[in-house]
Amino acid sequence: MVAGKAGSLGEMSNFANPKKMELALFLLMLFPLFIPVANAEPEASSTTVGKIPYGIAYDLGKGEVFVTNAESNTVSVISVNNDTVLGTIAVGTAPHGIAYDQGKGELFVANLLSDSVSVISDQNNTVIDTVSVGSGPHGIAYDSRRGEVFVANEKSGTVSVISDSTDMVIASVQVRGIPFEMAYDPQTDEVFVTSSDSTISAISDKTDAVVATFKAGGYPFGIAYDPVMDEVFVTGTNSSVSAISASTGKTVAAIQVGNNPYYIAPGPAGEMLVTRYNSDTISVISDKSNMVVETADIGKIPFGAVYDPQDDEVFTTIHNSDTVSSLRLSMPVPEFSFAAPPLLIGIVILYLARLAFSGSGKPLDV
Repeated sequence: MVAGKAGSLGEMSNFANPKKMELALFLLMLFPLFIPVANAEPEASSTTVGKIPYGIAYDLGKGEVFVTNAESNTVSVISVNNDTVLGTIAVGTAPHGIAYDQGKGELFVANLLSDSVSVISDQNNTVIDTVSVGSGPHGIAYDSRRGEVFVANEKSGTVSVISDSTDMVIASVQVRGIPFEMAYDPQTDEVFVTSSDSTISAISDKTDAVVATFKAGGYPFGIAYDPVMDEVFVTGTNSSVSAISASTGKTVAAIQVGNNPYYIAPGPAGEMLVTRYNSDTISVISDKSNMVVETADIGKIPFGAVYDPQDDEVFTTIHNSDTVSSLRLSMPVPEFSFAAPPLLIGIVILYLARLAFSGSGKPLDV
């Protein structure tokens, strides 16, 4: 027993060799220099636009964002590369909803108080046509399959259907209550419309007629279609967002997001972006878990939102400051940091000198 203990003490003594201990301490001193440190999360940047920015659309072909300014009666064009305004386009009175037609490179703008839709070419950023629709056009959606634009007319209680080849109204569809916002389902070629009577109307683009009506809780307003889960996500007057099956019309989940959810737009990989105008935030909802996975401060009274898939950014119109906020959604990527306090660096340098040479000028024997 005693011999065994002596052997153990001998091993400990060998480990406690001063020279080896110095080397171990030196390596420990180097460790803080190579600790992975996450990049700082980028802050939202702001671009000043016209008065009361409202609707927003992303032009995938040119990498530009188009913003309706309800009080200025204009549309601002923003470059996503440097967040600067490239131009300002005069449209009708009180422009609200805006939709991008990728097939023709055109933007359609619903002018609430002009009872018209302005057609903008993204080639020269000018209005190339104006289409008369119903009374009080608000929400707008583009049907890529048929090349048609659907416009919700609040005061008429109708939806106007415009052909993008002729820029003429080809149908008018009566819906229930006051229609607000719209979303297009490319899988069934249907357009969903939120209404003031707590319903959602599904319009077939083949017949230009209402084929189904869903019940929605509260006072449904914003709406977006999720092709991954085949669901529509709807904001209302309460603190939740409803996920509704597009095929059955049944509510799948009521997702708590906090007070005043307003606008909703598709985000990356089956996620939904929800602005909350009295909370000054934007929330990200996962369509797989039907839960909020992220919430970020975005600016005073946010309204519309759109996602830029090329740069993984979300652009949001900010009512109170007449700006558009851009925020990158990517999580910070860890990278190695070589920054260290000057004192630590000095100690390491001195120790290296001591370790390299003994008092006789010979390398230390470790």
